Amino acid sequence: MGIKFLPFALAFLVSLIAASSPASAQSCPAGYFVIGGPGAYGCAPIPGSGSGDSSSGDDQSVTNIRIDSGTHYSHAVMVWHADLANVWIDGGIYFTKLSSETEKEADRSAGTRALAACNKMMGGGCTVAWEWWDSDLVMFRRHNGEFLIPAQSRVQLELNECSAAQALPCEGFHIDAGYSRLLNEGARKLYAVSAWVEGPVTDNKLYVASGHRSLDDAAAAAIKACSTATSRKCEVAEWVGSGFLQTFRLNGDSFGVTAETTAERAKEAAKAICKKHNSPTCELQAQFDSKKPGLFVHDFKRAGAQ
Repeated sequence: MGIKFLPFALAFLVSLIAASSPASAQSCPAGYFVIGGPGAYGCAPIPGSGSGDSSSGDDQSVTNIRIDSGTHYSHAVMVWHADLANVWIDGGIYFTKLSSETEKEADRSAGTRALAACNKMMGGGCTVAWEWWDSDLVMFRRHNGEFLIPAQSRVQLELNECSAAQALPCEGFHIDAGYSRLLNEGARKLYAVSAWVEGPVTDNKLYVASGHRSLDDAAAAAIKACSTATSRKCEVAEWVGSGFLQTFRLNGDSFGVTAETTAERAKEAAKAICKKHNSPTCELQAQFDSKKPGLFVHDFKRAGAQ
């Protein structure tokens, strides 16, 4: 989220792991590495760090291992891309005998198929995010559409940490190794980035560039629109990939913008921010859909409740 408090201003961005601007989002929690390109679109456990161990630890919030009578083994590979709003899963690969060679063959076949299909649609840039056997994989989605795979032994703890860094709880998903899902072109992210004047003196406006396939392009367009209109240095206020930006006013003269994956969640997020700051008023203003292309200027002072 981004908020400006007036007459003095305090601008801050809430992201899940780092500041949620394209230039600074390239960081992940300890034990994870960034998946994708510039913009920190996802995090995956570092091999050997312990983050990917789904069979150790005391967290019993999910059932990690599910083997049918010890005779049937299912395997799945997840592939993701920086600019996909969903993930590719090649699963439902069953074996009656599990061995190191079986595992290697399953990894090669599923990984190759999923990567090939993803790269064909996206033109490259796809990576394997996770491989797992006979278990539910739990993953989270952040408020701006980024995915995070937590240490499977610390799911509830990491969900709490993820949720504490945004207005609403992070969304959680359980994916069984027997499940498969291949995507189509409609799964590609479209980005919306908002920018405003940097510092305490502001023009009370938000500049939004939406409908871009590239986060960096959307950010550049929003900042350029802001700096051109004001002849001042501007900064990213908030961004989202395949989601919504919600503008709002609180405490009379203060205003802000937050992001979420659905229109309703965006509204609820803004209300939660108002409540957190003990604001007697919470005026929800314009909402911007990242899938609708355009360059918009939102005036917090003149806009009314919507």
